[in-house]
Amino acid sequence: MMRRTAQALGFASVRLRSRPIGGRAIVVLGDPQFSCTTSVVRLPRGLGRAVHRVASGIPGIEEHYLYPASDLHLTVANLDASPLGEKALGDRVAQAAAGFPPFQVELRGVAMTALSVYAQVWDFSGELWRLRAAVEDRASIRLPAARRLLGFVNVARFLRPSVGVVRTGVRNLGHTNFGRLTVREVEVVRTDKVLSGEGTRLISLARLGPGAAPEQSGSTPPE
Repeated sequence: MMRRTAQALGFASVRLRSRPIGGRAIVVLGDPQFSCTTSVVRLPRGLGRAVHRVASGIPGIEEHYLYPASDLHLTVANLDASPLGEKALGDRVAQAAAGFPPFQVELRGVAMTALSVYAQVWDFSGELWRLRAAVEDRASIRLPAARRLLGFVNVARFLRPSVGVVRTGVRNLGHTNFGRLTVREVEVVRTDKVLSGEGTRLISLARLGPGAAPEQSGSTPPE
């Protein structure tokens, strides 16, 4: 119960602190040189399609960047601050993931900040928190502990500042329940702002569970 309450307060704080003021968003797309190294969990095909279907029905969303269902993902930890190279990062994330059995998180509620529209990810078991802590420790990253508490699946990025119509539509989706995501593997990738197919290179694929070995790759995984 305490974990659920803490996450509810955390999501409320994000909505309050990061809301578009006067219906004006912050546009962050458009830099073709941007790239980062990160670790993510992709939504499975059925869940991704369900989230995309709801997102595509938000009034005004067609004026902005809507993630394809295949690109929807939950970030575990951004790895840019790590001093390690790509291969070492892939190995370290695999070591962290091997210490966890597959676990579930819940996707429930659509909200927005001045940067994006997102589905909220609820971690009632605490396993996502612990996985993030393990990845950060193995990757020699020290991030504020509060960042581990909340999960987000971005569904749209804003392409223009005017988002008043979108905000009105999102208000009706606060209790939308998409179901559960089973976390079975973590991708380490070099990618752009939206994890696009053409802008993403897979570094390694780490499966949860003891004895799971990382898969190394230099290409984008199939859809």
